[in-house]
Amino acid sequence: MAVCTISASGGNWNATTAWTLAAVPSTGDTVVATAASGQLTVNVSTNSVASFIMTGYTGTLTISTGGTLNVSGTVTLVSGMSVSGDGGGLMACDTTATLTSGGKTIPWKMRLAGTSQTFTLGDAWSVTYSVTFLGTTATTLNGN
Repeated sequence: MAVCTISASGGNWNATTAWTLAAVPSTGDTVVATAASGQLTVNVSTNSVASFIMTGYTGTLTISTGGTLNVSGTVTLVSGMSVSGDGGGLMACDTTATLTSGGKTIPWKMRLAGTSQTFTLGDAWSVTYSVTFLGTTATTLNGN
């Protein structure tokens, strides 16, 4: 399991040039960004990354129509970044995790799933489109 950093050039998720390791993140990898990371567009259904941490990021994260960001752990968006989408994209979380929006209004769909998962909102969330709960047993949401 690798730590995959968005490269300075950024780009589409499925382009090796979008990543400093010159490899698209695989299942279980952690995705991170720095202030030097470029724009990232989730244009495909991703492998399920372990966490998605944008600390220090000042670029734009776009989840485009048909794109799905699958995360099996913590999601941290930050106030210095921008988010973009048209409602045709999806962020899916399937493991107990803390989700932090960084004060952003999320312009894509959210899906919280899994078996007996607890999702804790690290701050206030505002989602423009839909939030779907697909837990096979109890899904717990803590926060606001």
